[in-house]
Parts: sequence; structure tokens; C-alpha cells
Amino acid sequence: MPRLKNSLYAYDISNNKHRRRALRQLRKVADVYQDSVFDCRLAKPEHQQLQQLLLALLAPGEQLLQISLPQNTECMQLGTGLQPLSDNCFIIS
Repeated sequence: MPRLKNSLYAYDISNNKHRRRALRQLRKVADVYQDSVFDCRLAKPEHQQLQQLLLALLAPGEQLLQISLPQNTECMQLGTGLQPLSDNCFIIS
């Protein structure tokens, strides 16, 4: 079984079409997301594939941020929104 890696993805995409495409890609694999910030737990090849898909959507001046997180990082979402899909994440509202 491949080792899973936690990463936080965030984007700043001004083009509506590209932003919707990025949102669809991240919603497929994200445990928790809020607007343009996503917590993903994927194997290294899946992260690489996701990065390539998202980078292809970026125009000049737009950004994608990917931060690798330690294995047992606790994730909290403050405020109301979508419920987390993972047991190690929770919402404070």
C-alpha cells in the first residue's frame, strides 16, 4: 500500500473557468476544503498528477501553493461550512 502524504493546497486563480476546473479537481481528492484551501491526503504519484493538472490551469500572475504537512497533523476548520470527511479533522463554529 502506498504511503500517503498530507498536503495543503491553496490557489489564487482569477479566471472563472480555470478556477472552476481547479475546484472540481481538488474536490475529487480533498478531505476538507474551504473556498480555495484544500487538505489532501494522497500518495506521492497522486500529488504529482494533481499538481500537473492544476498547474496547467494557471495563467500568468495566478498562483498555486502546496505545503507538505507532517503525517499526523490535526486539521481544524473554524466557522461553519462543509463537514470534514476525515476523522482527524473537525470544525469549530
